[in-house]
Amino acid sequence: MKVTVSVGGTFHAFELAGQLEHRGYLHRLVTTHRPLRGEGVSRERIVANPLPELFLQVPRRLHLPVRGDYLKAQSFDWWARRHVDGCDLLVGFAAFSLHTIRAAKAHDTVTVLERASAHILSQRTLLEDEYRRFGRTAPPMDPRLVQKQLWEYGEADYIAVPSTFVYNTFLEHGFPPHRLINVPLGADTLQFSPGPQDGGSFRVLAAGLSLQKGTPYVLDAVRRLARPDAELTFLGGMGPDVADVLAEYRGRYRWPGFVGQAKLAGLMRHGSVFVQASIQDGFGLMIPQAMAAGLPVICTDNTAGPDLVRDGVEGFIVPIRDPEALCERLRYLADHPDVRRRMGEAATARAREFTWDAYGDRISAEYGRLVDRARGAAATESRPDEFYDYFWHISDVWETNTGWGEPEFRRHFTGVLRPGDTVLDIGCGDARAYQARLIEVAREVHGIDISERAVARARAKGVLAKVHDLSENLPYDDETFDLVVCFEVLEHLFDPKHTVREIRRILRPGGRLVASVPNAGYFRDRLAVLTRGEVLAGVTDFANPWKAPHIRFFTKGSFTALLRAAGLEVEWVRSKADPSVFDGLEVFGGVGRFLARQLQRRLPAALRGAFLGNRWPAVFAPGLIVLARRPGPGR
Repeated sequence: MKVTVSVGGTFHAFELAGQLEHRGYLHRLVTTHRPLRGEGVSRERIVANPLPELFLQVPRRLHLPVRGDYLKAQSFDWWARRHVDGCDLLVGFAAFSLHTIRAAKAHDTVTVLERASAHILSQRTLLEDEYRRFGRTAPPMDPRLVQKQLWEYGEADYIAVPSTFVYNTFLEHGFPPHRLINVPLGADTLQFSPGPQDGGSFRVLAAGLSLQKGTPYVLDAVRRLARPDAELTFLGGMGPDVADVLAEYRGRYRWPGFVGQAKLAGLMRHGSVFVQASIQDGFGLMIPQAMAAGLPVICTDNTAGPDLVRDGVEGFIVPIRDPEALCERLRYLADHPDVRRRMGEAATARAREFTWDAYGDRISAEYGRLVDRARGAAATESRPDEFYDYFWHISDVWETNTGWGEPEFRRHFTGVLRPGDTVLDIGCGDARAYQARLIEVAREVHGIDISERAVARARAKGVLAKVHDLSENLPYDDETFDLVVCFEVLEHLFDPKHTVREIRRILRPGGRLVASVPNAGYFRDRLAVLTRGEVLAGVTDFANPWKAPHIRFFTKGSFTALLRAAGLEVEWVRSKADPSVFDGLEVFGGVGRFLARQLQRRLPAALRGAFLGNRWPAVFAPGLIVLARRPGPGR
């Protein structure tokens, strides 16, 4: 088995690479620098490019009001994708690996994304909520990095996480368990050993000084403890977000500054208990270190604590944001030194299970299992329901593109939707686009979709949704609906004519169909065929661009001909979105796409030629909306 590890920075990648090399599995470590802390990785196994680090470090050093995180991640990713050949499995770290994963999958390489924190959307929510509690605004996450990580989640074969907490955040976002690997990290516990347990002060050691680390709750818990022999010391770095909180507790805590491992081990040897009160921490490396030092650990369930610490054996697990529960556990340990000693001894023994060597054994076994599974996988029939269930599984990727404002709703439904209509939405998805507005106006809104995942979400939003395969007859009686909505569906179907005929059957006389499809005749797409021989087919699997979900291509003429052939009368054709005469620049690659986007944003609609979409939809409509009706008297 050959494994390549790709990381734009450090994280735990060097420890992982060292463990893999020790076992003979490391093919290559692709990174931004050589080992900094003496990690055991041979130089000949390392391919390093320090230039992406400049995008991050130069603004920091010069105190410029710019963040280079995105440029660092992108430049590293584009460079790293050239170094994924010759391996059986790629391990890429989140935010640095989208293009690297795509390149590896083109070689039929198994791809694993390392995500050491909660699902990016869960992380954002937890931190925003925490900052809001203290009247502050959370540091903004670059939306481009958020979007990129969501793409990575969808495209990697597997996601490796370091704790059950992180694992559960991915389950909450719809990830199937078989794509998640939960392997707790290790820690360098050799320097950490128990110290003398004197009968003096009750020394509370806590991880970090920041809102994310739960600092205010630790301070409040120790204040509630109200013991004159209690001493509170914070270990690790200090964030600027707790300055005002710390001012209230001046003189009630100690902070030795950021210290090295040897001094950290010395501080822990003289501690009584260790606290990790984090709001969210994917792992918490100090937890196994404190355990090795013989300290009982009190930690929240939003860390790796529940994976390492057995509640009541090596310490206690408490909820986040609960200083009262934290105080109760501290008081119990302060009042029962014999229990504290037993828990410390149990923690020392337990820590031996979470060394870096133990991590190396576990993660190597997981990688071997994944590679063996890929090698032994038999060819299976591709099923549409599985394909689209996967589409909705990665639907968080589309979160910034599904908002339907008033302009979009008017464009699609003006003169179409009437109060009291009975509506069927074909391909309703998870109903987070326009469906809430339909429910406000219509008498009933029904929906069908091939994805069980999407249908479950749609039902939760009030749509009377069913799972249905459109290759079969629609599961409704004749003349049931006043309006059928069918947006961006027909281009996915093997036999769209069958579906349109079924739509005519279930429409009442005079009933309407409003449908949309991408316009294969859009001038930009014509240029792409002419200049590059490329059909723009809605690629979602970039490692296999032939596997696009669009299998039918409509022009204005062929789309209206399809509707008429099924027995419907076409009333009008509109453009689905405002075109831009500059969209043609996109055929010239990345620079062209950049220029097209900038001109789209900066120029008024008239100068972009937006009016051409409805004036000449056959050529200038990026997508086509058609209103058709079943002949007969309507209500």
